[in-house]
Amino acid sequence: MKSCRVWNLYIPAEATLGTTYYLVNEISHINTVPIGTSFPNYKCLIMDDFLQSITASQEGELFVGGVGIFAGYLGHDDLTAKALTEVHGELFYRTGDLVRMDNKGLIHYVGGKDHHIKVHGQ
Repeated sequence: MKSCRVWNLYIPAEATLGTTYYLVNEISHINTVPIGTSFPNYKCLIMDDFLQSITASQEGELFVGGVGIFAGYLGHDDLTAKALTEVHGELFYRTGDLVRMDNKGLIHYVGGKDHHIKVHGQ
């Protein structure tokens, strides 16, 4: 199936559209499939608990900013305040997901910070 391509996308509901992408390569020698790099008009930051950027290969929380980030949770200002953070004058969504970046600039999903299991986005 040479015409078939498989893409791995990272799409949190709060970002409306896909935020990162990676074309899966069958001859790849990596152990895990990355969630990739950010789409145009999106920006991904990996931050520690003190909102400081981390270096490559370190684990941190994924923050996503860009055109499709939601404005907030309707009727839940308290949750919105926890989920949205301003970094360098730009609004970012705190995903609650732990990731790391490899030496090629690809983001790898590690797991959730809170150990909650989502079923149908809930």
